[in-house]
Amino acid sequence: MQIRKLIPIFIFSLCMFPGIAPAANPENWSLHFQTTNIGKTDAPFHAAYSGKNSLRSHGEIRETVTSTLFLGRRLWPGGEFYFNPELSQLTVQFTV
Repeated sequence: MQIRKLIPIFIFSLCMFPGIAPAANPENWSLHFQTTNIGKTDAPFHAAYSGKNSLRSHGEIRETVTSTLFLGRRLWPGGEFYFNPELSQLTVQFTV
């Protein structure tokens, strides 16, 4: 079973245990999400020759995306649970 399918079940079970249900205090929960997208473009240029050890003369566009989720829950005084997965997409390259 994939971990993504287990996350909602786990969060739901944290809320259903007696004495651990979400309280009115909003500081019992911490939820943050961030995504970063970085793009890079190289313009095409004229080259008299090209080969194995030469720069590519055609243009390129590259993109990298990273995402982070931070979920924290205070279970009891002195007891906390944190879940912090990160996703990183490899560089995608397009030829112009």
